[in-house]
Amino acid sequence: MTLPKTRMVNPRSTLAAGLASFALFLLVTALVFSRVTQGADAALALAVNNASLGGPTTSLMISLSDYGREYFWVPVVAIMLLFGGRETKLLALELAVLFAVGIAFGEALKYLTYRERPYGVVSGIVLRMPGDSDSSFPSGHALRVNFR
Repeated sequence: MTLPKTRMVNPRSTLAAGLASFALFLLVTALVFSRVTQGADAALALAVNNASLGGPTTSLMISLSDYGREYFWVPVVAIMLLFGGRETKLLALELAVLFAVGIAFGEALKYLTYRERPYGVVSGIVLRMPGDSDSSFPSGHALRVNFR
């Protein structure tokens, strides 16, 4: 029986992808804080809010918002560390470091560059659960899920 060959990741392409992602993040940050995206942000916030009719939809969305948070990723990384092979354990350690750096970086940005949440700026948004009071940018969900 022949084992399949594993594909090696090219460090240069990984670095290029990382730098491109960082450049895109800086571009989005500039657009957000220059208020270029304010109208589109408000329209999207209202559209999402009006599409959510409450009841089961709201309950489902609240449950799904936990995806990408510690309730999902901590067990996944722990299982990878406990039961994975060498490469899986290395990936789990990489994920843990990326989460820690991303969370620290995101919290620092939230502290340094406060941006009010949509329900504080856009009239007509109905809160279906208690709102957060910290900065809306950068998104905590995005920092925890869109890391790769």
